[in-house]
Amino acid sequence: MRDSLNSLQLTRRRLIEILGGAGVAALSGCGGGSTSASSASGSTSGTTSGTTASCVLTPELTVGPYFVDEKLNRSDLTTNTTDTNVLNATPLTLTMTIMEYASSGCSALVGAQVDIWHADAAGIYSDESVENTTGQTFLRGYQLTDANGAVTFKTVVPGWYSGRTIHIHVMIRTLSSSGSVLTEFTTQLFFDQTLLNALTTTVSPYSSRGVPDTTNAQDSIYSSATQLTLTNATSGGGYTASITLGVQTG
Repeated sequence: MRDSLNSLQLTRRRLIEILGGAGVAALSGCGGGSTSASSASGSTSGTTSGTTASCVLTPELTVGPYFVDEKLNRSDLTTNTTDTNVLNATPLTLTMTIMEYASSGCSALVGAQVDIWHADAAGIYSDESVENTTGQTFLRGYQLTDANGAVTFKTVVPGWYSGRTIHIHVMIRTLSSSGSVLTEFTTQLFFDQTLLNALTTTVSPYSSRGVPDTTNAQDSIYSSATQLTLTNATSGGGYTASITLGVQTG
């Protein structure tokens, strides 16, 4: 039986205590120097300063089996669903700044289409026949980057499914004036293991499923992208996160 809303808020507050107070969550992917990765494929992650940044090469990761091009232009991925594992999940506000990489630095990539998709708190993806969710579109959508290269999504912290650590998929595409795809880059975002341990053992509905069978350290995809990990922090009843990613479009 699922906890009541009041009980859910109490467990979230307990998780905040476990993780050590409030703040703004950030996805680490910044710093100087370079990171070698055979699968880098021209993608970067770096710090921003005005309209330029020093960029660090980071791996391009597999798109995975669950991408569906829903063409849903929306920032709130929790709408139009009755899925309790979305409605009762822990909120997450995710901001990404997309930069165009050049040897001299990075500049904001304006008008790029940024899709994200991920599982609900029960580890289920929408619009997948194998998940019995055909026709549902929860936790999927895209935004176009603004003048600063930024997009923001309102979503939830995903749940786990067997064989993978908890993650969010990201696809960045540049488009022609007619809408055809010019370039495409995919990656995945991850969460701090301490946060995951607390979430999946103390917060409903995540805790009803037991401990995940795959940690970050055991996940082969995570091992090549540790710099894309959410750090411990909270905001109200959920989390906020931000990251700067760079891509080559030329």
